[in-house]
Amino acid sequence: MDTTVTRSIPRWQVIFACCCFILVLSDELFSFIQDAVLRPQTPVFQIDSAVLTQLDVTAGPELTATLDLTVLVINPNVKLGLDFHSIEAMLFYKMMNKDDPREILLLAAKPVSPPFYVTSRNQTVVSFKLSTTSNTFVDQDKVAKPISEAKARPGGTVRFQIRMLAWWNYRRVWFNIGGLRFSKVLCSLLEFVFDDPITETGTLTVNSSRACEEDYTKFSQY
Repeated sequence: MDTTVTRSIPRWQVIFACCCFILVLSDELFSFIQDAVLRPQTPVFQIDSAVLTQLDVTAGPELTATLDLTVLVINPNVKLGLDFHSIEAMLFYKMMNKDDPREILLLAAKPVSPPFYVTSRNQTVVSFKLSTTSNTFVDQDKVAKPISEAKARPGGTVRFQIRMLAWWNYRRVWFNIGGLRFSKVLCSLLEFVFDDPITETGTLTVNSSRACEEDYTKFSQY
């Protein structure tokens, strides 16, 4: 005798599963339509000005430097504002004639901006200062010697990099769209020349790249 008992799924479970499926499908459809209509774009970062002072290598060797930097934060979106929660900047020394991304040295890092908002098709200026901390000891041959020689040589240049971590989200009128987003930005070549031996102030050369780009490189420093 067949004693198999067939149990039907409760109606409420079926309705609940259908509702969940519809909600997921609706969310995906809404995201697709939103992207098609609003055409969201990520923020653009660009170096506006940079001045390097107090660059020195003392016994140890210990490196000191202060960078005064002004960055343009550009919103390329036509219909969306950009709401920035925080930006952290990092200063790296770039070894001369080294293409290996690992041949860089982290000198300073800190949050550089309070929250701010950039309206559509607009831009804002973020100015900050990055200084090395005490006891920033460096390699004699790879760092200290090239910097000392560059400063002593007429037209000698020293290269640095800036990396920025930005947390932001899109805003449409009075409400935010989507979750918190993250950008890692690289300003790959800031080349400074020291023409004034009295002030020892480094200014950007024409070879410097003012445009910053998305950084996909992984580094052990951060």
